[in-house]
Amino acid sequence: MVGLTNKKAVRLLRLQERLIMGKEVYPPDLARELHVSLRSVQRDLADLQKTDLALRTHETPDGRQVWSVMPSQRQFDVKMTTMDLVVARLALGMFHKYQGTGLEDFLAELAEKVSSKLESAAGTKKLNLTGKLMARQPFTRDFTTSSDIFEEVLTALLNGKKLEMDYAGLRGETRRHIVHPYTLLAYKSGLYVIGRSESVRDGLPRVFAIERISACVHLRKEPSEVPPDWDPEAFVPFWGGLLPGKEQKVRLRFVPTLAPYVQKLRLPENSRLTRGPAGSLDLTLHAVINEEFITWVLGFGPAVQVITPRRLQEQMCDQLRATLAQYETA
Repeated sequence: MVGLTNKKAVRLLRLQERLIMGKEVYPPDLARELHVSLRSVQRDLADLQKTDLALRTHETPDGRQVWSVMPSQRQFDVKMTTMDLVVARLALGMFHKYQGTGLEDFLAELAEKVSSKLESAAGTKKLNLTGKLMARQPFTRDFTTSSDIFEEVLTALLNGKKLEMDYAGLRGETRRHIVHPYTLLAYKSGLYVIGRSESVRDGLPRVFAIERISACVHLRKEPSEVPPDWDPEAFVPFWGGLLPGKEQKVRLRFVPTLAPYVQKLRLPENSRLTRGPAGSLDLTLHAVINEEFITWVLGFGPAVQVITPRRLQEQMCDQLRATLAQYETA
């Protein structure tokens, strides 16, 4: 257990979980249990005091000073059916892909708890679960070299503090930013922090990839400011991802064999599916036209055709010519 508990971000999450479940914490006992110093536990409690968690201390009859949360913030065990446990275990497997972040360790421990409950439930119902649940996320990123950076980002978010970071831009230049972190975003196989940089005059939120942060520290004495109307769902477009681009109306035509697949896609509210010629299916939507969207369309190969706009047709052709040129010169 030592490997899990020596990460401060993981300790904070576990300590918070213990407190909100209504358990009292005696710092010396917890320090021995987690194999850390008493001072580390005291710092963790002090950090949690700076969050929205309402902590209090009181003295037990035997003279020990213990910590707990206010009754209004306590949580309780959730009753789950076997199907609930199956879904939870599968979902945890889908998110268990950020190696080296500490978050991976926490998810692994949580998955172990769910698995234990699931095995118990399966034994009672005589269910054979061997080989029946699997989640695989290919081509995920390894954040091992960024583990300390991720810990600083997560700590700043939990405590509402600013971040000082050295960040490499798209052209490779490194610049120092003082960032007010708003949201930690897990997008595809990447991790990003969205926030406002004091180094940028327009005051607009920016997206910073964790893997491109070369140095980072949370500023303990400098609280961050998050706009009261901040809405990460509105900031990250449904279709277009994190790269810049202009939103346009797009019409794509899929071959008949792909129609069932496209009909099952989760689409933006303003999308429309209509029947095309010879059993094809037309998808009309508003999308941010950038490299990510173009790559997504190209992934269907000859099974899709861009009907409109003309400019997107040209961009698709440019990408295909460039790809073909790689092999013509080989």
